Amino acid sequence: MKWAVVTLTAGAARLGKKLAKGMCAFGDGDLYVSNRFLSEYSSINNAKDANDENGRHDDIRVLSTEKPFKDFVGTLFYNYDSIIFIMATGIVCRSIAPYIQSKTKDPAIIVCDEAGRHAISLLSGHLGGGNELSKKVAMIIGAEPVITTASDVTGNMAVDMFAQSIDTIIASMEAAKDVTALAVDGKKICILIDKKRMENKLYHQKITALKYDNISVNIIDKWGGIDDKDIEYALGFADGVIAISENRLNILSGQKPYRSVQLIPKSISLGIGCRRDTADSVINSVFNEAIDSVHIDERAIRSISTIQLKADEVGIHALCRRLNLALTIVDLESIAKVHHLFNGSDFVQKTIGVRAVSEPCAMISGSENGYMRLGKYAKNGVTISLWEDL
Repeated sequence: MKWAVVTLTAGAARLGKKLAKGMCAFGDGDLYVSNRFLSEYSSINNAKDANDENGRHDDIRVLSTEKPFKDFVGTLFYNYDSIIFIMATGIVCRSIAPYIQSKTKDPAIIVCDEAGRHAISLLSGHLGGGNELSKKVAMIIGAEPVITTASDVTGNMAVDMFAQSIDTIIASMEAAKDVTALAVDGKKICILIDKKRMENKLYHQKITALKYDNISVNIIDKWGGIDDKDIEYALGFADGVIAISENRLNILSGQKPYRSVQLIPKSISLGIGCRRDTADSVINSVFNEAIDSVHIDERAIRSISTIQLKADEVGIHALCRRLNLALTIVDLESIAKVHHLFNGSDFVQKTIGVRAVSEPCAMISGSENGYMRLGKYAKNGVTISLWEDL
């Protein structure tokens, strides 16, 4: 975590120094003080605990709080994960207002009073980690954390926090908000999850740890996992549904407010091969057909891999840009150890030394605990394979 502590007055700077030293336990950051006090706080050497495994000493950078303040806050907003202001809440609200985008992008904003009595979680309390950060700040300076999000205050489940705990993507933030509202109101919520995924240690641990009277879990045991019919059935006995699935679902087509939300695991590794200079439009079209054939949501794809010989293929890089993923190169030595597991090609082996490309790349890029969701899908000189982690 990259953090900033921002102060304006002498008293705030003194509290900021204490806070900045304590914050070093949670990441790297900077202390901002008025130019009037800059020489007094020119460098803060923060000695780590003697038992720290790195045995390091951290020098906290002390920088000048610039004017005009609202413009200065704008430069901080996009450069830090968390910003802690020691000043009046009104000043902070007016200063950050022009820069707020969404809860998936905004940094956590904490506001402390100069006396160090309160640490208010003001923005990005859940996904940005503001609520947890306010507790850490309060611990460092001896303050009271102030958290106002309804799910935290009432002790009910928040969809965004649950999604974060199991490392999934929220398909629709609007749907997540609506289903969280149902949970906060004490309505019945059903969590749908595949049997194979429930066997994963992370999912099993997090889901069995949920202790809410209004939350139930329905484990789906069938090939292909959760589909729209499962969600429709669950909505027959529950007020809201949380579906954990990598499948492409149409659960958001219902009337607002939403009663269901999908959490998408990043569980699919894609292996790809192609003929030299295959157009990006062709690769894009084959990719669409491949994921359609097994009903995979493209947001579930966590990696794209190929061999060195294809590392400069423009069409493959275009697909990487579409999915916002870096291209992983798998070496032939690794493929040679597993290519016998797949139905390969004599021509491919004669050309590059191994019998298959897309399937070994997908498997090697995935986890050992998984299976081939889609074996080699070949069309127009493009081969695509999908390995699903469990």
